Parts: sequence; C-alpha cells; structure tokens
Amino acid sequence: MIGRSPVQSLRSAHAGAAARRAPSHCSHRFAGGPAFEENGRRAANDCTLVQQGDSMRDLGDVSLPPEDFGAMAALCKLDQDFPPTMEAWRAMISEATLEAHRRGHYPAPLQIDVRKFSAWCSHVQVLPCLDSLRAFVIIRRREIP
Repeated sequence: MIGRSPVQSLRSAHAGAAARRAPSHCSHRFAGGPAFEENGRRAANDCTLVQQGDSMRDLGDVSLPPEDFGAMAALCKLDQDFPPTMEAWRAMISEATLEAHRRGHYPAPLQIDVRKFSAWCSHVQVLPCLDSLRAFVIIRRREIP
C-alpha cells in the first residue's frame, strides 16, 4: 500500500491473516496450525506480504556468514519456507539476485547480522521469518549512504 512502511505492511499481514485466508500465491506458511503463541502474542499461520518472485528480489545480494546460518535458521524455525541448509540459502539468494538484476535492480550488497535482525524483530514486534528478513533488508539498505 502506498505510504506504508515495510514494517507496517508486515504487521498488517500478520495481524489480518487470522481473519482471512491467505491467497494461494502466499510464499510461505508458519508451522503450528492455524495460529501459535510466541512471547504471549498470537500470530496467524498465513502471511500475505511476500509473493514469490516479485518481492524475494529484495533479498538479492544479501550475504549471511556460514557460521551464522544455524542461528538464523533457529530464529526463523517457524517459517516452513526458510531454507533448510546453507546450500539452499545460497541458491535462494542467488535466484533472488538474478531476478533483481533481470528487472534492472542492482541492490547494494548487505551482510546480515543475525543478532541485529533478532533485536529488530523484537523491537518492531514481528516474527522472524523470510518476510521480516525482507523488511529488515529494505530498511537497512535505506540507511546505506
């Protein structure tokens, strides 16, 4: 929506999905049935924010140190579409990068700091997942001079 930040869109998607079913093009589902509790907050299992292909390009040119992959996977454990291995992560990022480049978008390279991502998710009160990682990346890239 025009005028909405990635965080506002992410919150709306997570909050509103309980009242409606996500369309079949939704990129991922959360584990745990129709809803699950985390930190006393109720979250829907459907996320309508990310549409595979169109928005995964935002993860183009993102890197994650191999030694941090386990921590990121554990953080995003409820996201069923989070890559299960570092090799699958690299393939996803490579595909996202190619898609961004095909569309004429050459994002600044960005290395993900898992601790900062986790702190950011807590601060903005969103679940760690590919959608929130995408929002985090968009915001971080806006900070790059």
